[in-house]
Amino acid sequence: MLTRLRQLEQTVPHSSDPTDFLDLAETRFKLNCLTGTLRGLMAKTYADRAWPPLGSEAPRFADRIDGASWCCARAMVPLTPDSLLFVHGPVTVWHAAALAETLLNPDDRLISLVKCAFHNELTFEPKIMVWDDQLGRPPQDFARDNIAASGGFLTERGRSFSFAAVPDPGHVPQARAGWHPMTKALIASGQAGERVAEPDSIRQPLGPSLWPAAASVTRPSDVLLAKAETFLAATTQNMVVGDRLMLLVRGSNFTVDESFGAWLASDPELQFEFDWNRQKPIPGRGSFVPFRYRILPASPDWQRSMFVCLDSHLGL
Repeated sequence: MLTRLRQLEQTVPHSSDPTDFLDLAETRFKLNCLTGTLRGLMAKTYADRAWPPLGSEAPRFADRIDGASWCCARAMVPLTPDSLLFVHGPVTVWHAAALAETLLNPDDRLISLVKCAFHNELTFEPKIMVWDDQLGRPPQDFARDNIAASGGFLTERGRSFSFAAVPDPGHVPQARAGWHPMTKALIASGQAGERVAEPDSIRQPLGPSLWPAAASVTRPSDVLLAKAETFLAATTQNMVVGDRLMLLVRGSNFTVDESFGAWLASDPELQFEFDWNRQKPIPGRGSFVPFRYRILPASPDWQRSMFVCLDSHLGL
């Protein structure tokens, strides 16, 4: 079925035969049914096991190579209940941040995810390379069309680091993790029963009562994971987009607070505004959906970003 779908997605945009469009729609429908069944079975399997919460175990790496101002390692990333078929975006960024922290001086820390972009779904453990921008790119390089995620961090001492992640086809993710406490808290808050189809805007108030143990999260990479999980959970628990899967494409200027508990104690509110009228079709895949977001009260300026709504999402 996957081979047939790939053939149709390549030929239909150039075909004038209406039968081809019907064949594509039917094949997508069958794939979505199979995917839904698979996700349901995997979710039940996860629910029957006591997986440690995401973030409760430190990131693990293998096959590390170090240079004077860079490092590259395979991240032994876990799959999670909200991302059963490929590596969750916050998990990838979390591992990249943890790797960057190993290159910092003891008196320095990450203070911002300056930018990030997700280019392809990661169905394998990624090789992640991190380097100091001021000292030039590392001797190893990744093919641009193979990069699954990329971005950059800023440190308290003014250093700038970039990262890139590519799939390592020899290593399927073996680790598993349960819901992150913040994602679990937002689900338990009742938002899942109030989802709106393609809303114009979303407002998600937050507070310290959602996760009383949040004050213990102080390592910058862990704070970034918690904040990124909260950011995405605020959208997924408030919105539906038909049968399509909605994934973040890019983000910018994401502050890494000194303590996640202190951030929650400020009673922040996440605000999102979507522009469904300016969707950009992706032939054979879905569409890009522009939106903007801000995090009050600390970050009142709107940041522009984009989601992708996928009709098929098995790395085709």
